[in-house]
Amino acid sequence: MHTLAELLSSAGYETRGVSTNGNLGVGSGFSQGFDDYVDLGWCHDAGLVTAAVAHWGAPGPDDPPRFTWVHLTDAHAPYVRRGPWADALAQPARHPDLVAESAADRDARLQRWSDRTDRERRAREGVDLGSVGLESVIALYDSELRAMDEVLADLVPRLGLRPGAVTIITADHGEELQDHGDFGHGNTLYREVLRVPLVIAGAPGAAAG
Repeated sequence: MHTLAELLSSAGYETRGVSTNGNLGVGSGFSQGFDDYVDLGWCHDAGLVTAAVAHWGAPGPDDPPRFTWVHLTDAHAPYVRRGPWADALAQPARHPDLVAESAADRDARLQRWSDRTDRERRAREGVDLGSVGLESVIALYDSELRAMDEVLADLVPRLGLRPGAVTIITADHGEELQDHGDFGHGNTLYREVLRVPLVIAGAPGAAAG
């Protein structure tokens, strides 16, 4: 089997990749065909990805075309509170059960809820956080998605895209947040898990939508 990186390499492209998912590491064969493959293991730090891309620099006018594949895992359980987006999204944080707590105690409680959903989902046990806990965990996840928007806004310009370059942004899965009684992904085939974004920009003849 030939990988996309191998096909593009045979067509004269430089091929570079960054993985933050342990399942996509060198040991699993996902580096096949890449000239340079940065395997960060299980990593929820987009800053390390940005640093790797910055280290490569932008291709010069006389350099061959470049294929760059980047995988980010920051928006992944257990969810981490990302400010200032969490403050704007987490209305439950002002719930009477939480508002009397200090910010540090509240954040610790939110993280315990998030850790619990991940741990108990993996054990296939039921999780009952109550309405306040569930809404707060959803706010944590949403804050991670907003943070990823900011990361992409910073990362894409660092790729040094040439005129005519094609940029594709997608995701490997969504998350179930008790929509059908479960958390996370890998357990069901409901729309909230399967429906992912697919953004293609710069492709010749591509129509909006």
